[in-house]
Amino acid sequence: MQNNYAFIEETNFMDFMWRVQSAKFVKAEDAESDLPYNNFIVDFYDDADNRFVNSMTYVAGPSFALRLGKNHSIGAFYNMRSIIGGTDLPNELSYYKFKSKSIIEQLAIPQLELSILNWSEIGVNYAMKIPTDRGSFNFGVNLKYLLGHQGGYAKSNEPYLYGNLPGTNISINLPDGNVGFAGDLDKSKLLGVNGKGVGTDIGFSYILQDHEEGYKLKIGASLIDLGYLKFENNAQKYQLNIDTIVTIDLEPYKQYNYPADLDKAIAAFSHELLQTGVTTSELKSLGMSLPAAFSLQADYGVTEKIYINALLIQRLPNSGNAPPRPNILAITPRWQTRWFSASAPISIYDWKNPRIGLATRVNWLIIGADDFAAAFVKKKFTGADFYMAIRITPFKKLD
Repeated sequence: MQNNYAFIEETNFMDFMWRVQSAKFVKAEDAESDLPYNNFIVDFYDDADNRFVNSMTYVAGPSFALRLGKNHSIGAFYNMRSIIGGTDLPNELSYYKFKSKSIIEQLAIPQLELSILNWSEIGVNYAMKIPTDRGSFNFGVNLKYLLGHQGGYAKSNEPYLYGNLPGTNISINLPDGNVGFAGDLDKSKLLGVNGKGVGTDIGFSYILQDHEEGYKLKIGASLIDLGYLKFENNAQKYQLNIDTIVTIDLEPYKQYNYPADLDKAIAAFSHELLQTGVTTSELKSLGMSLPAAFSLQADYGVTEKIYINALLIQRLPNSGNAPPRPNILAITPRWQTRWFSASAPISIYDWKNPRIGLATRVNWLIIGADDFAAAFVKKKFTGADFYMAIRITPFKKLD
């Protein structure tokens, strides 16, 4: 997860996870000089940048692959995935800028969009190798059946006006906007199936062989997460058209237990707008696309044990209310043998944040992080990543 809206002062991922169970969070403007050990100070960025938030969770497995002859293979897999995202969010929503607006003063908010999607995928794959004199061309495809758990988005299609009023009242003028949510956020129902869909990944690569245990060069390109989900259970979708300034009291919305009661709050908000004469339209189904992206990869063998990898993941234009995935450009030097490898990825996250990570593989276990400083160095903590994989090959390799 990464963001440039808020940060926690003087901590890192390991320290945060160690203390979070008993932690209390205090805003920097309310913090006293001597705080207890289990208190974290939360502050907010106050600059001219647009805001972003991205969170991706990927739990892969179980999966298997079976080779058919020398040049074909088939397999099956199961993944659980979650993505929350918003890019180029208006700087006007920054905490200090938003808070500094006086009562009655209206704030012009440019267009914005936030999305969330939680789903599982059951898939099959096929890969084919076409040998050449010095290597091989390779093709692979995943076909995925998607099970949607939760999905939602809030989008304004035009700039709108927002104002703080006395008490807990606000004013809003939104010419055209959409709000939708599907699924149940009750902890016991998080894996309930509320939507279904299909998806695919497709990729090509060329390998220039140099020696028996490795290769001189591997290059590839792929399209990932092409797909669509339609939610028809526990789904609500609202089209809002507010062509006049309306006043809304936020006090009644404090009674809800978030996020479990989010659907109730949205329904109450729509009902309140209807009472003021504003037009809303409600639908009982919701469609969302997967966070599609284009990927380029290259892996160069300097020696039989030293490699340099380059990776580019560029999100495709948003369609179907898909949550945006972060863009990533990474260069990763790697030292590897059959039983061990170590690498240090150097990456740019969404064209904004440079990061240096560390990863290692010991036989069947892979563990690493793309931002070593966020994991172990105490500083402004805006998010972190961590990954682990276990690869088991119980069957004898066939030549």
